[in-house]
Amino acid sequence: MKHFSTLTACWLVICASGARAQNPGDFNLAFGNQGVATFNDPNDLNQAGRSIAVQSDGKILICGEQGDGNTSDFAVYRIHADGTFDYSFDSDGRVTYDLNALDVAVSVAVQNDGKILLLGNTGTAANGVDIALIRLMPNGALDLSFGTSGLVQLDRSGASDDFAVDMAIQPDGKIVIGAMMDILGDRYALVHRLLPNGDPDSSFSLDGSVFENSQLSELVLMDMDLADDGSIFLGGTDQSQSGYRLAVFKFTASGTLDNSFSADGIRYFSTGIGKEAALYGIAALPGGKLLCVGGELTTANQQVDALIVQLNASGLFDSDFNGNGKVLYDLSIGGDEYFLDVEPIAGGGFITAATVEMTDDEMVLAQFNDDGTFDINYGGGSGRTTLDIFAGDGNYGAFCMSNDFVFTLSTVLLNAQLDFAVTSTHVNNPVSLTETSAKVPALHLFPNPLSAGQTLWLELEDPKASTFEIELIDALGRTVKSQMATRSSNSAIPLDMSFLDPGMYSVRVRWSDKSAVQRVIVK
Repeated sequence: MKHFSTLTACWLVICASGARAQNPGDFNLAFGNQGVATFNDPNDLNQAGRSIAVQSDGKILICGEQGDGNTSDFAVYRIHADGTFDYSFDSDGRVTYDLNALDVAVSVAVQNDGKILLLGNTGTAANGVDIALIRLMPNGALDLSFGTSGLVQLDRSGASDDFAVDMAIQPDGKIVIGAMMDILGDRYALVHRLLPNGDPDSSFSLDGSVFENSQLSELVLMDMDLADDGSIFLGGTDQSQSGYRLAVFKFTASGTLDNSFSADGIRYFSTGIGKEAALYGIAALPGGKLLCVGGELTTANQQVDALIVQLNASGLFDSDFNGNGKVLYDLSIGGDEYFLDVEPIAGGGFITAATVEMTDDEMVLAQFNDDGTFDINYGGGSGRTTLDIFAGDGNYGAFCMSNDFVFTLSTVLLNAQLDFAVTSTHVNNPVSLTETSAKVPALHLFPNPLSAGQTLWLELEDPKASTFEIELIDALGRTVKSQMATRSSNSAIPLDMSFLDPGMYSVRVRWSDKSAVQRVIVK
């Protein structure tokens, strides 16, 4: 739901290689290097991941910001299903936009026609923050038919701040934007609905937007989702005299508060389990129900445990979920634990993403049945899997799903620089689970190790393959050589390594819809 100039792909080996069946919760070994891809900026610009989406063709979009600590730009990248850059997207797989001094992309979505929407916040310290929506053509160029030369800028608060939270595309192509306003210390829930061309939708609250004053200065909205009937949920956290509590707003498809939900369309509530709670992600379910995920401070050990709440169509705790509509989960990893995002699975159940705050922060994916019990077919019987990428796993950004895979986006600190990290793992989906245990044709490198000045030969056990893209990557993740190659029959392919210093390198070969990676040592 939620969610820098030239980049170089860096591939990390995070688990032992070898042919074996891939089970739900396992890393997708056909993605990146053993299921993980990171993207760093050689110009020392920092990056922060905010949103991720999968196109119908399997390509993956990631968005966020790039900057030097003083200014930042919108950034969006497109990668193939195997974790490599898609060079058909603006020629190098990445696009950045500089609208103002402070630009942050928070959500990316794909229309049915393949056009790409990029939502974010833009502004300056002096003039405040506005909402910005950009539309791109499938090749990464600005769609000049949208808004004003590809851009729509929204400023409902005037001289104060408007913050975009999330967006969704309705089946009719209209665009719904969930947001928040801060005016003189009061926080407002804000929703915009736009026509497919970017104009305000006058059938939505007369002028295309609606806001509701919460009368609370501590409201922070974190997520938005659409119900089947077109109604709109916004969720977050506010602070009352007794502490932090959950907040949910529901608007009808015509742009009014839905008084069938908690009498007036707004529900502030605590669970009664622990001391105080925070909401980070929501997901609309059939029948007007709503899943809410976050964390709650327990009274027993003064530690935050991961929280899931399910509300029925009236906004009350849903007894179909865990008997009372709420449950705290101790993921048994240690440290404070929060669920940050949630997505329903087409075949039933749902996936959540969690972060565990400890010396070495961890990310956790958990799969649940509809009643709130762990799905024992996921994660080797535990219902969860820990994405232990490397020391200091960083800040979670977002996740999304295809029928067969879960993709997570996070921000990690590598070599004193903030970079994107994307993981791909298998999901337990009863509707469509592609067989993924087929063996990838083997890639052989010889001689290996090789002496300085020698030529490396590549041999691939795929008799149908004739044209290849070869990438040579050093131990710091920098692409030091990239070339196209062809072969006749099953002949070996030469790769010049004479310019390299001694060390360990990775050779990645990509052809058709397959890829293979092997390491080579230069003595």
